[in-house]
Amino acid sequence: MPAATLHRSSLPPLERWFAAFVLGAHGLIHLMGFLWSFDLASPEEIGGPTLLPSGFAPGDPLVLVLGILWLVAAAAFVAASISTLVATSWLRRLAG
Repeated sequence: MPAATLHRSSLPPLERWFAAFVLGAHGLIHLMGFLWSFDLASPEEIGGPTLLPSGFAPGDPLVLVLGILWLVAAAAFVAASISTLVATSWLRRLAG
């Protein structure tokens, strides 16, 4: 691979795995918001109440937009998690 795409991580291996775990778990939490907003799971099924005011319901236009944003954030956090393990510079920029 070209030198521009690979880099060495300055984190020790254990800290790198921990950072990857935290980023991946946070991404999965964002995925729960996506599931709720498209009415694919209820708050009880995914672990508790949502952070939206009670006047909003799954399927509302604003909630659907937030659901897409939650999905994008979930994908970005999972990609950031992967980037800490495989050390690719373009994924690291995505995490930023």
